[in-house]
Order: sequence, then structure tokens, then C-alpha cells
Amino acid sequence: MECITCMKPVKTDESLKCTNCHGTYHYYCNGLTEADFKKIRPINKQKWKCCGCKDSNKTNSPVIPVKPKQLASSNLSTITNADLASLKEFMEEKFNAQTDNFANFKKTVSDQLSALTTLVNTWENRIQKLESNAQELNENLNNLKSQNAEISTLHDTIDLLQEQLNTQEQFSLRNEIEICGITEFDNENLTHTVLVSAQKIGVELTVSDIDHVTRVGPKSKPDAAAAAAEPRPVVARLLRNNKRNEILHASKVRRNLSTGDIGLGGTARKIYFNERLTKVNRQLFREARNRSKQSGFKFCWVKNGSIYVRREDQKFPKLIRNTYDLDQVLGSTRPRDPKTT
Repeated sequence: MECITCMKPVKTDESLKCTNCHGTYHYYCNGLTEADFKKIRPINKQKWKCCGCKDSNKTNSPVIPVKPKQLASSNLSTITNADLASLKEFMEEKFNAQTDNFANFKKTVSDQLSALTTLVNTWENRIQKLESNAQELNENLNNLKSQNAEISTLHDTIDLLQEQLNTQEQFSLRNEIEICGITEFDNENLTHTVLVSAQKIGVELTVSDIDHVTRVGPKSKPDAAAAAAEPRPVVARLLRNNKRNEILHASKVRRNLSTGDIGLGGTARKIYFNERLTKVNRQLFREARNRSKQSGFKFCWVKNGSIYVRREDQKFPKLIRNTYDLDQVLGSTRPRDPKTT
């Protein structure tokens, strides 16, 4: 845009526009100093009039801004057209700039929306995958709970079957008696030893009463340590259960029978007569004896394959059938968790 007075380009920071004739001027072309120009407020610039328009207001005659060299009246339309063209060009520049800005803004927003859409789709896929995994884990957990319940039922069934099997095995041993402490020799006659032992405790026993006699357990090695070790128990299977019970009852009366009393050489050992127990019941009886001493139970014994315990001041004994009964009657020996104390 050019100054109406000097026809030179006008910078924005040094221009003034007349509100009357709409001409653009350098401030110094209107006789203003730089200090005077800076004092003009923006609101006053909108009301500013050039010197010609101010003078025309005084004389009530219109003044058309011209160059220093007086212009002919025929050039007035040219000046007006030039101002309109400049204004049009300025407005087009502004519009084009705004259009470019809007296009850039639109492209930026579109790119950001596209990136956001991609990110949302990615998270949606991840969420769907997590939901699928959670559902699968939930199904596996339900299956695991079902399997655990089934395993627990199977364990209970196995325990019941093992207990029944142990009961049947113990019943098959109802006619057997276990004799401990009898010195072990090569080429020994165990049947004769059992007959003599029964006679010493006052029981009349014949060969026809005995079905089978043998030693049980692993045989010791022939060395000095083995000679000092406890001899293997002797198991005698009798044909009648009442004869076995008679021997057990008599052995409780005659408690001090030893190997010397029945004519066996070597170091004298005390002889014990016990009921024959299954492996499970032997372990249970051993544990019951240990716990009964710790729990203040004075008596622990076996009768017909069943284990009983009783305090001294109790009238009726307690039956021990399994480890659960051990824990309930004699208390658990498992160490207590310090977190629960």
C-alpha cells in the first residue's frame, strides 16, 4: 500500500488512515513527529483525519488528497480504483492466509484424529484380548476348582479304601502272635521254642495248634554289631483265635519270662508276647505310644488289632483308628506357625 502524499510504500508501524477520505499516509507526510505519532492511541487512530479533511471541515468543502504535484480532477477515479484494488489485494492475501491456516489446521486435526483412531483401535484389540484371556482363565479356574473337588473326593475314597484294606489285613492276622526277644541262632527250631515259651507262661500248646512259625524282617549281617542287635521277631500263626488270646492273657501275668528260662544260650533277653499288627497299625501304635506320654495318657494298648488310650482318671478308653483320631485325641505334633501365635 502506498502513501497518498508521497506515493511510496507505507509500513504498518508508520501509517495512518483517514476516516474521512480513507487515504493512507506516512505520519511524517502529515506533519507529525515520531513522538506525536506514538502518542496517538489505537482508539484515536480509528477517528484520525488527515490535514486536508480537517481543513475541509472548517471550510465545508471536500478535499481530495493529491500528490505534491497537483493532480488533475480526471485522476480522482484512478486513485479511488487504486485504493480499492489495494484493499481487495490485501483482503485476498488475508483470506488466502486464513485459508492456508485453516487447511493446515484441518490437516493437523485429521492426522491427530487418525493417530488417535489407530491408538483407540489398538487399545480396543488389547482389551478384547485381555477379556478373552480373563474368560479363559475364569474357565480354567472353574475347571481347576472342579478338579480339586474331584481330587479331594478321590483322596477321601482312597483313604476309606486303605482303611478298609488295613482292617481286612488286620483281620487276617487275628490268629497270629508276635514274640520279641528270642535269641536268633543258625538251624534253630522255632516251633519247639514257641511250645516251650507257651509252657513257661502256663499255656498248654501242642504242635497241632500251630499252623506256621517264622521270623520276620531283614536278616542281620553276621558280624559283631549284628550279634549285639535286637533279634528279629518270631511270628507264630495258630489255628484257633482263642488259643492266641489265651497266650496273650497269660503273658501279661507272667511278665518276666527271659531267654534263659526257655533254655536258650547267650545273653539273657526279656521275652514279649504281642498281637501281630499290620504295618499301618504298627506305625499308628508307635505314634500313639509316643504322643500318649506327651499328652498325659497313662495307658496305651492293643486289643484284637485295635489301639486304645486312656488317662488314669478316665473311665472309658479312646479308640485310635487313624491319624485323624491321633490329632483329635492326643493332639497334633506339627509345629505351630509363628504368624498364628
